[in-house]
Amino acid sequence: MSRGWEGSDRAAQDKVLKPLGAVTTGSQFLEPDGLFPNHIPNPEDKTAMKAITQAVLDNKADLGIIFDTDVDRSAAVDSSGRELNRNRLIALMAAIVLEENSIGEESHLAMETSGHGALKENHWLDDGAYIMVKLLNKLAAARTLGSSIGSKVLTDLVEGLEEAAVTVEIRLKIHQNHADLKGGSFRDYGELVLRHLENAIAKDPNLHKAPKNYEGVRVSGYGGWFLLRLSLHDPVLPLNIEAPSNDDAIKLGLAVLAAVSEFSALDVMALTKFVQQ
Repeated sequence: MSRGWEGSDRAAQDKVLKPLGAVTTGSQFLEPDGLFPNHIPNPEDKTAMKAITQAVLDNKADLGIIFDTDVDRSAAVDSSGRELNRNRLIALMAAIVLEENSIGEESHLAMETSGHGALKENHWLDDGAYIMVKLLNKLAAARTLGSSIGSKVLTDLVEGLEEAAVTVEIRLKIHQNHADLKGGSFRDYGELVLRHLENAIAKDPNLHKAPKNYEGVRVSGYGGWFLLRLSLHDPVLPLNIEAPSNDDAIKLGLAVLAAVSEFSALDVMALTKFVQQ
């Protein structure tokens, strides 16, 4: 079954799934409606994932797939109701790609926890539908061999995945018209925030900056880590935290808040609320 967002995956269902023999009973929200009256069109949204999980269980589906508005982000739910998104989806796709390609230094997959994903075999297109096709191919192959019940073949690939007890994502918005930007761009301001954070971290013995930071500033400490980076397109600094406990996650959040609170154009309300819980 599939959950589109008022038409976002109607073509995928009608032109791909059904011709291949898939039973799509229980699919939802396939009629075009740009106002998106049912849920936020986002496979990361908790309400959306809860709804498709319930639909999978109600319809006894083998797999549920969900897309955003333009189908470049996706996620899935297995037959037991387990979400296959974020780190779990990345791990699942990595396992599938490793089975298909010899181990080496060549890259075949690029993915984000948001559900964006691109494969070398698909010309590095940001294509959520193609990611789901890879899952469906794995599921169909196992069915052909008679070696899979429900979506067990997918779930088994990530059975040993160790996941953080606490995961947090907070978006710190940069107010572009704020006087603190001094007429500069949000990108310049964001880079200034990141440099200041790096300097603050260097003075804290409990925190350790990663030797190689490919994007933003990644720091380990208190048994977990955080990453603060600048969005490529939007005036936003997304903050990701993973930790073994809520208290440890709050300690990491406090370290970030202490470093960035002097930047008055940065909206830290959500971060402040998190550390005060």
